Amino acid sequence: LDLSCGYGPNILGYGNAIAVEAMQEAAKTSNVNALGHPLEVELAEKLVDAFPGAELAIFSNSGTEAVIHALRLCRTYRPKARTVLKCEGHYHGFSDQAMVSSWFRVKGEAANPEPVAGCQGTPQAVVKNTRVVRFSHPHAREVLRQNADDIACVLLEPMQAGSDEIKTAFLKDLRALCTELDIPLVFDEVVTGFRVEYGGVQTRIGVEPDHTVLGKIIGGG
Repeated sequence: LDLSCGYGPNILGYGNAIAVEAMQEAAKTSNVNALGHPLEVELAEKLVDAFPGAELAIFSNSGTEAVIHALRLCRTYRPKARTVLKCEGHYHGFSDQAMVSSWFRVKGEAANPEPVAGCQGTPQAVVKNTRVVRFSHPHAREVLRQNADDIACVLLEPMQAGSDEIKTAFLKDLRALCTELDIPLVFDEVVTGFRVEYGGVQTRIGVEPDHTVLGKIIGGG
C-alpha cells in the first residue's frame, strides 16, 4: 500500500486509464528524444506558461540532473564564485553537492551549520564548496551578504517535502537580497510544483526565482 502516492507525484492513483492511454500513444512515436521532439516543444510551452517568471525550459532525465543543470547555469553566470549556498536538510537529489547536509545530515549550531557529506565517497572539495544555512533562520541572510562574492547561487526548497508551512516573509526577503547581490535564486519545486498549486509555491506567494527545478509529476509520476 502506497499511502504517500509515490511521495506526491501519483495524485491520479495507479493505472489511471487516461495516463496509461497517453503514455501508450506517446510511446508509438517518441521513444528517443535526445535530439528533440515536437511533444517536448509543447510541454516546454506549457511549463513556461505555468510559472510567471519562466522564459525557457531545459529537459533532463531526473530531478537530480535538473539540479545539476541549474547549478551549472549559475556557475556560468558567476564564474568567479566557487560555492553553492543551500539550506540544511533540504533534499535536491543524489549528486555529490546536492547531498551535502541533505535530509537528516546535520552538524554544528543552528545559526552556523557546518556542511557534511551526504554519504561516503563524496569528495571533500565538494563539501568545502558548499555553504549551509538553516532555512528561515535570521542569520542566513547575514551569511549570504558576508560571502556574496564567493556564492554562485542559493538553492532551496521553498517548502520542504515533510512540511505544510511556507515561510513567505523569509522567501521574499531572500529574493530581494539575491536581486541586490546579483546572485541567482534556485527553487527546487520537484515536490511542490503543481501540487501546492499550479505553478508551485512561487505562484502562491508571488516570489519568482531565477531557476525552477521540476520533476516527477510532470511525467505523470
